[in-house]
Amino acid sequence: MGGPVGAVSFSAQRRTIQKIPQCLEEKLTSLASTLACRVAAMRSRCQVFESGATDTGQRVSAGG
Repeated sequence: MGGPVGAVSFSAQRRTIQKIPQCLEEKLTSLASTLACRVAAMRSRCQVFESGATDTGQRVSAGG
C-alpha cells in the first residue's frame, strides 16, 4: 500500500542529496581558493622578508 509513496519520498530525498554535494563543493572550492590566496600572500611576504634579510646581511658583511 505504501509502495508508491515511499518511492516518491525516496526520489525526493535523492534529489536533495544530489543538491547537497554540489553546494558543499562550491563552498569548498571558494574556501580552497581563499586559503590558496592567503597562503600565496604569506609566502610572498616571507620571500620579501627573507630577501630583505639576506640583503641586509650582505650589506653588513660587505660594509664590515
